[in-house]
Amino acid sequence: MEYYIKKQVTQVRIFQGHHDAVEKMFNRFMIENHFIEIIKIDTDTDNGYISKITLYYKRTINIKSQGDN
Repeated sequence: MEYYIKKQVTQVRIFQGHHDAVEKMFNRFMIENHFIEIIKIDTDTDNGYISKITLYYKRTINIKSQGDN
């Protein structure tokens, strides 16, 4: 019998590049994944502009299980 187990995992996502692109990628990710639990956000700057965003977050995933053998 096949069933799913819900498991909470911690993940890291890095957005890096030109500041306009970094902000757009980050905003798009946050809109599409609004259900995540944010742990921490780190930013690096280059000449006053954001060049890198590191997002640490938790999310719940479903893991397929084959059941007892």
